[in-house]
Amino acid sequence: MITNEPALMALMAILVAFAIYASEKLPVFRSLGSPVVAVLLGIICVNVGLVPVSADLYDRIIPYAVYLSIILMLLNVDIKKMFSLSRRPLLAMGLACVAIAIGATVGGVIMRNIENGWQLSGMFVGTYTGGSANLTAIGYALGASSETLAAANAADYVIGTPMVLLLFAMPAIYKKSKWLQKVWPYKLDEADLHSDAEEDQLMGDKTWNIQDIAISLAIALIIFVLGSKIGLLAPESFSEALTVLAVTTIAIILAQFKPVQNLRGTMDLGMFFALYYLVMIGFMVSIPAFLDSALTIVVLCAIVMGVSFILHLLLCRLFKIEWQYVVISITAAIWDGPTAALNATGANWQSLVGISVILGVIGHAVGNYLGIGIGYLIKALLH
Repeated sequence: MITNEPALMALMAILVAFAIYASEKLPVFRSLGSPVVAVLLGIICVNVGLVPVSADLYDRIIPYAVYLSIILMLLNVDIKKMFSLSRRPLLAMGLACVAIAIGATVGGVIMRNIENGWQLSGMFVGTYTGGSANLTAIGYALGASSETLAAANAADYVIGTPMVLLLFAMPAIYKKSKWLQKVWPYKLDEADLHSDAEEDQLMGDKTWNIQDIAISLAIALIIFVLGSKIGLLAPESFSEALTVLAVTTIAIILAQFKPVQNLRGTMDLGMFFALYYLVMIGFMVSIPAFLDSALTIVVLCAIVMGVSFILHLLLCRLFKIEWQYVVISITAAIWDGPTAALNATGANWQSLVGISVILGVIGHAVGNYLGIGIGYLIKALLH
């Protein structure tokens, strides 16, 4: 077993590098995306006895990885650009957020006897609006233990991964299913799905320079410091929640300034740090311990996912939203913008690649506020 800290850090770097490589180059991993691959690699390592389930190193690195990843991703929030989008994809994403909030509230009330259920429900709101980065950030904000964080992430991947794979298969399924085409006749024309513009490949080759990286990291760390100071103004029980809300708000405000918008690679750099904590989350998932104690968490996650998914479909059908927007909005909500963009690319919807990324960024921005709010709402309802 590797317990030496430099060796553990070296292994993490290797796993992150492989997760990025495999999700881009190896067909078997391409549909999963680098976040899933990172967690799976971590789970494999801990369950074959290569790394410990817990270590001081994890506790020291994870907070920085969580905050840097969420801040760097939020530096891509261009509010003006968001409102320049067609109303339809924005509506689809908005309905997703409404459905997830309702689904989490229903799940939290139904599973009221589960330990820390209000924290878990808030975390699931985060992951199903903006992805794993939001889940972990909200977990910190609501005071969840590392064990609860690991169990929530594991349950999320148990329930969420099959759903994302289904969403990747949906373009082919829709084309072959006359029943689906009859039930959901609203669609974009083929001409509207293609674009001559070149889109950057997320986590792919880009023109960067070290100055952009240095400035981006400096901004992210300054925001982290400011958010932490603001968090100390609140009572201890709400301090971490205020920190998350503060860094979210500061990052979004700074993202509206042109010099910040001109920084290259902030989304990729944020994903890079996210992969580190996802690897460490995987390290914390002992399969025997998970099977013994986390079944109720999986059930809660399934209720949140099931209720929100059905409600989102019903709402989108009511508003007659084109099915392509529905697919990318659900993918962006459950996973993230890069995965939604990958789904659009795989379906040959070139014009929706950029929209997919923006929807994912909206999810990141909204997720922290919504998840923390729903968590405390459920806590108030149950006490």
